[in-house]
Amino acid sequence: MELSDIIKANLDKYAEEFIKIVPIKELFTKLKVKKILSSRDIIDIEKLTHVEDMNGRLLEILQEQRSNEDFYTFCSLLKQHHVNVVKAFGAKLQLDTEENPKTLPDVDIYGNNISFPGMSAIDYDNSRFNGIQ
Repeated sequence: MELSDIIKANLDKYAEEFIKIVPIKELFTKLKVKKILSSRDIIDIEKLTHVEDMNGRLLEILQEQRSNEDFYTFCSLLKQHHVNVVKAFGAKLQLDTEENPKTLPDVDIYGNNISFPGMSAIDYDNSRFNGIQ
């Protein structure tokens, strides 16, 4: 499964901030546990000298090799960080993606998902985090 075009566009849009803000060294363990990065990915990234280069590689991996679910998990990790700038960046990444109407289902006045008949808007929202979409 690959990233939606909207998420890719937002990662491009915020690439400069991503490279400056993401505390990659502090996130290695969580990224591995959540299966966003493999042990091999971490070894390869750690070989890079500068944090900006490490974040650039993480950004490439997210854009080219990961799913929408991985993106939202990554945003959640950022939002749980103890530094406010990192939290805010994670929230901005996720919110900007969710506010884009192309990433949300078409819903009628009763909350029925008309993009995916038979699936409520809540079910659709939950499916994004369960990889069903």
